[in-house]
Amino acid sequence: MADAGSRRRSIGKRQWCLLVCLAIGAAVVSGYVLTRNDHDGNSTVGEELSPSRWATVDTDVLNGRAGPSIDAAVLGSFISGESVRIVGDAESGFVPVAYGEGRAWLAGEYLSFDGSSQAVTDSITVQEVASHEPGSLQIATTERWIDIDRSEATVTLYDGPSPVASYVGRIGRDPSLDGYYSTAIGTFHVYSMNKGLAQTPFAEDAWLTDWVGFDPDRRNGIHSPERDSLGNEKPWQNPTTLGCVRLDAESAVAVFAFAEIGMRVEVHE
Repeated sequence: MADAGSRRRSIGKRQWCLLVCLAIGAAVVSGYVLTRNDHDGNSTVGEELSPSRWATVDTDVLNGRAGPSIDAAVLGSFISGESVRIVGDAESGFVPVAYGEGRAWLAGEYLSFDGSSQAVTDSITVQEVASHEPGSLQIATTERWIDIDRSEATVTLYDGPSPVASYVGRIGRDPSLDGYYSTAIGTFHVYSMNKGLAQTPFAEDAWLTDWVGFDPDRRNGIHSPERDSLGNEKPWQNPTTLGCVRLDAESAVAVFAFAEIGMRVEVHE
């Protein structure tokens, strides 16, 4: 039979293991990401990247490929300043990021990593509370989301079932058989955001701000009026939007401030 001292030591070990497990769990919930450092102490892309880690495109246009190779097929392109969510481990210098319902591989040398992380769910936001007491993790079930009405050409911001603000814009229409350049009907999620001035690849000498991308397949999103390379709003705006939703400058700023990566976007007639 173990003596009293042995029992006390056993209890102490169990308590120590419990504390270690709690500490590890807290780090995971908080979204901390560990990366390797190079010899100069700079953060580098590790062999294992957290699925909740984010990066920013650090070149004008970056191709997203079907595999971790420059020989792999190009699935689409990402523009400077676009936020991307890393969904796996780096391979051969390429990083897998969320793209539509699957993934695309981006060359890691053209991505900027700031060590930040963000947990995203479809309808639940998890917030860390600075407390050591049990139950310090709060779950807010009120979802903030964006509604796009094609028939009225409106963008409405919602907090749960309650509308917060509504803006009238320009909706993309396409009379062709496949309707590819229409604002597609369906449920989407914000996959990219860019506040600053960025050139659009779909129109010559056209620049946009306050980009909120929600349809990665068609590269559609909500954005400002067209601008020139200096950021000045063009006096004439193209009547077609190629599927995007164009708002006036003030409305675009408001929608960008409301949106966040992973936010649900509903498009309907």
